[in-house]
Amino acid sequence: MELHDFVKETLVQIVKGITEAQQHEIIQSNNASVVPHGVSSSDLKLANREIQFDIVITTQTGSSAKAGVGIFVGGLGVGTQGKLDANDSLVNRVKFSVPVLFPMQKVNKEIK
Repeated sequence: MELHDFVKETLVQIVKGITEAQQHEIIQSNNASVVPHGVSSSDLKLANREIQFDIVITTQTGSSAKAGVGIFVGGLGVGTQGKLDANDSLVNRVKFSVPVLFPMQKVNKEIK
């Protein structure tokens, strides 16, 4: 998996999860809300939401025809690796954050 695919899928899955939670029957039937519309950003500190990434990227090359590239995030590894006879590996760590404005949920109740 390439880094840009990982970042894209992570952001899409987070927004999808928020949207699905907003529409979930338990949230709605219990008069709850997730990222409610109409609440000021200072009340919920919504203005500066950031998704933080801390990614370790490893690349292995060797004399064998097989090599591998992987992305490792907090103990979760994604990628391909093959058996190498003599190999060199390169490890890079990338830390960054992406500001995100989450989807707002319309609510029909007064929030205090």
